[in-house]
Amino acid sequence: MTTRTQQTADRGTDQLVGLLGVAFLMTGITMLAGMTMLFAWGMSLVLTLCLALGARRQGRLGPFKPWLIAALVVWLLAFALMHAASNDATRLMFGFTEATAAAVYLLWPAPFLLVTLPYAFLFDRHVLSDADWEAIEQFRDQKQ
Repeated sequence: MTTRTQQTADRGTDQLVGLLGVAFLMTGITMLAGMTMLFAWGMSLVLTLCLALGARRQGRLGPFKPWLIAALVVWLLAFALMHAASNDATRLMFGFTEATAAAVYLLWPAPFLLVTLPYAFLFDRHVLSDADWEAIEQFRDQKQ
């Protein structure tokens, strides 16, 4: 028998999966239509929704929510800058053309700084519950 909290969490997960499916469909359509900017934004949304689906615990994103929103915003801005920037080789930013600089200095570090590090620092408080830690300790003690 499931609890009301579990039913609410399952409903939220179902909605997230449904939104992910719609985002995949819209991204595929923009790809086929040659709308590169919308395709890049769509893929940013798909990636963020996949991360949100994996980071959910008991139906909530908890402390990961602001980090995922920040990552999405940075990815959207980076793709917008890359799309709008000049690729003129005479106009360089830190040794790269403008579009490449946006990719190197915004797009590449964002997953590490805004997703991986927060996940590592928040793992023991949000991902694993006290019961999970106790089960791990019991398993470790059995093996020793």
